[in-house]
Amino acid sequence: KTAIDLDARDPHFAASLRHIGPVTPAPTLSHSSTFNQPQQPSGPKQTVFPQTSNPALLVVTARQRIAKAAECEAEEFGKQSHGGREYLDALTIRQALAMRDHNRLPNGEIERILRLKSGVMSRLGGKGVVSEVR
Repeated sequence: KTAIDLDARDPHFAASLRHIGPVTPAPTLSHSSTFNQPQQPSGPKQTVFPQTSNPALLVVTARQRIAKAAECEAEEFGKQSHGGREYLDALTIRQALAMRDHNRLPNGEIERILRLKSGVMSRLGGKGVVSEVR
């Protein structure tokens, strides 16, 4: 006997299929598909573009926005009007943490020495929250 025959004879499986009821196949862009889509859409129209609330799309968009902001900051860094760095590389973070934890410099002094934007050190968290690993 085939698996299909065994499924057809299973009363629990048949009951679950009756509970689910008929389903509408997912729309397809294939011209050879035998599924005829109804003229009246029964729900929201699907497109090939993902919804803007898609979490993966939100992550990619946020990363692109942050990368662009970091690039703009790097372009402005040498100018007199530059207000300090906000996007830091790992070496700068390590230097800042060493100045704070080992040299016991205040946040404002570290920001001045490393030319960081005011408040960047406080966003790293206090001692014990983030620290340099030796």
